[in-house]
Amino acid sequence: MGRRFLFWVLLLTAWAAAAALAGCAKKETGGAPQAVVIEEQEVKVQAPPPAPEPAGPGEDELRQRRLAEERRALEQAAEALKEKIHFDFDRYELKPEARAVLEAKADILKRFPQITVLIEGHCDEWGTREYNMALGERRAWAAKEFLTISGVEAGRMSTVSYGEEEPLDKAHNRAAWALNRRDEFRPSF
Repeated sequence: MGRRFLFWVLLLTAWAAAAALAGCAKKETGGAPQAVVIEEQEVKVQAPPPAPEPAGPGEDELRQRRLAEERRALEQAAEALKEKIHFDFDRYELKPEARAVLEAKADILKRFPQITVLIEGHCDEWGTREYNMALGERRAWAAKEFLTISGVEAGRMSTVSYGEEEPLDKAHNRAAWALNRRDEFRPSF
């Protein structure tokens, strides 16, 4: 604003001076006309320098990018947490493969404290409904206990048992039953 203001002040001053001098030149004096010499003053007005080009993305844009990257990282972590673990027939003890999967889940959950997870226990169709509900709960608790011992806050995890109610495979054979004896993980953030 300072340069523009100065420009207009100089311009108006020059205009007023020119008008005042022009008015003086028309004045008649008694006798012969006199030559009036008006000296021109050179007024240099500089245009304001161009606004500098932005050197890079603005602070808002950087913040938006950072938030988008954090969101992508959270989504990838949540996707990795969905891996299922499986159990032997009529068991809730964690197999070595399940422990390896749970260790990876514990690392993810410790890196992303804003993620919570629901652990769902599932069973095959053998046994009564009540028995399978209890077995599914023990399976979910086994995973939660492992994660808690691995350093994940217990309050970030909850458990539920579906017993035999939500089979992955509805067939009635050994392969289907093995798939249905599992824990599923539902992350949220």
